[in-house]
Amino acid sequence: MLTKLKTKLLMTDPFFGYLLLKLKFIEDESVKTMAVDGVNFWYAPSFVRDNQPVHVLGVIVHELLHCVLMHVTRGALHDPQISNIAADYVVNWYIRSKTEFKLPDCALYDERFANMSYDAVYQILMDENKGQADQGLVDQSEQMGTFQASKGTNVSDETNGLTLEDYWVNNIHEAAKVTQNVNTSTSPLVEEILLSTVPPQLPWNRILKRFIKKTVKSTATWNTPNRRYVYKNIYLPSKASKNLDVFIFIWDTSCSVTNVQFQHGLAEVNRVAKTMKPSKIIIIQCDDKVAKVETFLPKDYPIETTIAGRRYTEFKPAFDYIEEHQLKPNCVVYFTDLEGSTDFEPPPYPVLWVNTAYPNNTNPSFGTVIGLNIQ
Repeated sequence: MLTKLKTKLLMTDPFFGYLLLKLKFIEDESVKTMAVDGVNFWYAPSFVRDNQPVHVLGVIVHELLHCVLMHVTRGALHDPQISNIAADYVVNWYIRSKTEFKLPDCALYDERFANMSYDAVYQILMDENKGQADQGLVDQSEQMGTFQASKGTNVSDETNGLTLEDYWVNNIHEAAKVTQNVNTSTSPLVEEILLSTVPPQLPWNRILKRFIKKTVKSTATWNTPNRRYVYKNIYLPSKASKNLDVFIFIWDTSCSVTNVQFQHGLAEVNRVAKTMKPSKIIIIQCDDKVAKVETFLPKDYPIETTIAGRRYTEFKPAFDYIEEHQLKPNCVVYFTDLEGSTDFEPPPYPVLWVNTAYPNNTNPSFGTVIGLNIQ
């Protein structure tokens, strides 16, 4: 049955199916269900045999995501049991909210961890249980499988001499390239995975274009009939892409940000203005408070401004400003070295964090993070 499920995954979800080929499958009845370490995929034949195929497939994807989301490396310095529980909450939320895969009833799930990072969930569980894993959650987590964490600096023949993290970043982009022309729809999770693992050297316009593509939806319009059916005298609406209305760019202007970095970011805003043509660009400069807000219309492009602030970093004031002034952005891009807390309610719009201190600092508790080298 396992071979059939792997083949089915390749046919129906080739992105995940291709990534599964990067793992070496090993029969092992000593594991309760399934387990991964980024290179090997252990499975208990009895688990595969005794469970519904749709649930076995869900657990396979569950284990694969521990590799894709880098839990196999990020958990190396953490308590292994609490790490598994935290990672399960993250993976299971992604599967249920962003894919069509089905999980067994025993899958750990808590809506309060919706859209949260592994690091944030791990810290919450550590604080709630005073560093001791809840045995009931441990048992429930192990029913879904486990992962074995190893330091991302480890290299081996199996990873082609790469670190485990680089190996999986390469795998992800290789899978995207191989499957890009396959006639299957891309799930929101795949889009998010591709965005979050963009190599830091990619040109900014390619990174931002992928992010904006997710936020600007297509709508049906009767103004222009769908030409595919006109010759049959059938008139159906065509798709029209909505324009990027309000683009908000937040710049961390704490004392750790250099003028060179600020000018680099300003150049990227002007590239957005030129290529994406938003009807309005709002630039919010924020350190521990909102220091400067400017609104630019197409007649004001290219944008020129100067840096303000230079104190310490707080992220919340900029988001509070957006809410208090009832701004409704398509998306928000926040340039920052991530030296601040995101322990507050996530906003209702997509947020892209651009880590100017890549690869340093941890991920925020919401939004998508990419690393960008800015000299």
